[in-house]
Amino acid sequence: LPNVTYSGNLVSQCSNYQIYDLTTSGFVNPAGGVFSGPGVSGFIFNPSAVGPSANPYYITYTYTDQNGCSNSDSNSNMVYSGPNVSFSGTLAAQCENSTSYNLLTNANVFPSGGYFIGLGVSGTNFNASVVGSSGSPATIIYTYVDNNGCQASAYNTIDIIPVPNVSIGSLDTIRCIDAPPVTLVGLPAGGTFSGPGVIGNTFSASIAGVGNHAIIYSYMASNGCYNFDTTYVNIQ
Repeated sequence: LPNVTYSGNLVSQCSNYQIYDLTTSGFVNPAGGVFSGPGVSGFIFNPSAVGPSANPYYITYTYTDQNGCSNSDSNSNMVYSGPNVSFSGTLAAQCENSTSYNLLTNANVFPSGGYFIGLGVSGTNFNASVVGSSGSPATIIYTYVDNNGCQASAYNTIDIIPVPNVSIGSLDTIRCIDAPPVTLVGLPAGGTFSGPGVIGNTFSASIAGVGNHAIIYSYMASNGCYNFDTTYVNIQ
């Protein structure tokens, strides 16, 4: 009979995994044999096909030599239960210029102690400006790793709302201090002007005084998203 060995430690697997290449760990001699056992197909072991167990599964390696004589050896592999992970709750829609939203504010994750993954995600913070409204809805992944090294993930989505396109109408950027007040125009209409020399929607150079002044037009859309435009006027 050929002398057949199957040594080395097989990496413990998780019941929610499907593919484990038996040739990546463990040592067989001679090469050219076949594997068999629960959940084994070719050289692949499928932990999800056998499920978790308090006792190891035994995988057999059989080698047949050129004389037709066969011998085998076995090795063991543990399969642990994969964690049950959930990521529920409705994440609050964010404006595309929002940079700060704690994902745990409106979400429920189980078990606690995992981590979030996704574009615009850093820790528990979601930065919608990184994704933009073109990437809506954005997918957020919550991943948890248990004490056995088994991991599982759950998914949730968050809507990203476009911000309004805001602009200030044509305004001379250089004005004399004795120039008459000028009416400011902002688009879309219905926003608010602010800055030195601004009263309502009128800018007065004499009130602003000499210098370079920022005029800001702020507008909030009906969807609750805010944007602004800024222009500078140099008073001489």
